[in-house]
Amino acid sequence: MPDQHQALREPELRLLGEILSKHAPPLLPLLDALGERRLTRTQREELRGVLLTELLATGFKDRGDEEANERGLAVAEIIDRLWHLSEDGLSA
Repeated sequence: MPDQHQALREPELRLLGEILSKHAPPLLPLLDALGERRLTRTQREELRGVLLTELLATGFKDRGDEEANERGLAVAEIIDRLWHLSEDGLSA
């Protein structure tokens, strides 16, 4: 089971659910798995790819800007935490 300190908080889970609904509905069942078991490397990378798509689409103040907006920072935080929620994060 993932470390409670690394688990996604409710606002992060809602945001991830919104993003998955928008970009990759078949991955929605992974939301339920996040608190129960570690993600496989493949699952983590699938989620990461969807989150990166959303980050590039909505996560910056202006198109072409390098400064992330509030949504972008939240998406980036989820991306960072996915490592700890995966099998690879066991050794970290």
